[in-house]
Amino acid sequence: MYGVVMGLILATVLVLWFVGLALWLGQRLGDMALGFVAAGGLFALLGVLFYLVWRFFLRESHAGHNQLNACPQLNDSAAWPRCVLKRTSSR
Repeated sequence: MYGVVMGLILATVLVLWFVGLALWLGQRLGDMALGFVAAGGLFALLGVLFYLVWRFFLRESHAGHNQLNACPQLNDSAAWPRCVLKRTSSR
């Protein structure tokens, strides 16, 4: 529960920081809408970078812990349905 609260606080601070950045950029560029577009683009870019780093970290650190690695290749059509059923029934 503590992690959820900290995550919400961090997300709020991050969004407010980007709103402040958008207002500042809008003032510098002479157009508030352009400032929000620039800050939104930066926010999206950082979000994509965070997603890629998070995905890479999870794949590498939990490679032996997920059941997706236990499934055969998708080209083995006989074993694939059993693997999917086993994976979904264990959740």
